[in-house]
Amino acid sequence: MKKDYSGQIELTKMQCAFLKSPKGERCLVIPLKSNHLDEFAEGRVAIPIRIKVHEEKDKYGNDGFIGQQVSSKEYKEMTDEQKKETKLPILGNFKDFSQSDSGTPAPEAATPDDLPF
Repeated sequence: MKKDYSGQIELTKMQCAFLKSPKGERCLVIPLKSNHLDEFAEGRVAIPIRIKVHEEKDKYGNDGFIGQQVSSKEYKEMTDEQKKETKLPILGNFKDFSQSDSGTPAPEAATPDDLPF
């Protein structure tokens, strides 16, 4: 079945600073290394995430949450102490908006005896 999720990633949960641009716009500055962000070619940056799906909706109607994780490479390079000290944030929640079961049974298929021809 196709799943359709919607959610938000709360970037202000990361270690960050707010600055104003020369035009007065509020800006969010996120240090890459201390936030365990992955850097790629062409200046791309990504947040490694893990999506956890609850078996039942939580009290707010969410189907799960999105949490940050460290890359596999970085995790393997960490000592046990560093792994314990690394506190990664829950970045947001999500709700499943894909078609769900309405709770009504599907109509039964017609048998050859029920057909009018």
